[in-house]
Amino acid sequence: MTRVKLVTLAIFAVGVSALMTTDLAALEGAALVKQRQSEMKQMSKAFKAVMPILKGENTNVMDAMPSVVTWHTNAKKIAANFPAGTGRDAVPDSRAKPEIWSKRSEFEAAAAQLAATAEKLIAATKTNDISVFRAEFKEFGQACSGCHKGPVKEGGKFRFPKQQ
Repeated sequence: MTRVKLVTLAIFAVGVSALMTTDLAALEGAALVKQRQSEMKQMSKAFKAVMPILKGENTNVMDAMPSVVTWHTNAKKIAANFPAGTGRDAVPDSRAKPEIWSKRSEFEAAAAQLAATAEKLIAATKTNDISVFRAEFKEFGQACSGCHKGPVKEGGKFRFPKQQ
């Protein structure tokens, strides 16, 4: 093979490799977005089990433990679930705002605060005292608001509103 053909073949191989790597990264980013969205949905669903306790319809605070553990487990993963390259520009299904990366330290602090309040909520749940639980739950709810507002359809500091 002539030298020109070898160089051309090498350039072609590098180009194909780069395209495959880019597609693979996008695929991995999309999978991570689906995973973090699934974990956020788990956190949202966990509220349903806690509502009867907050309303006083169920006085056994320990019934909230599975929800509280879900919140704590998933909250600890939030910052890691938002690596660079998983925003809306790379994964259109993402609702993550660019502020997650442009204000990274603020985002990580909010995620850490959520995990810390979820940990306190575990301790409050173990007391099986509804007033202690409600007080800590209020703190947890405020920490949730550190990234977004209320229901999933609303946006917030770090997420876009859900498209109807």
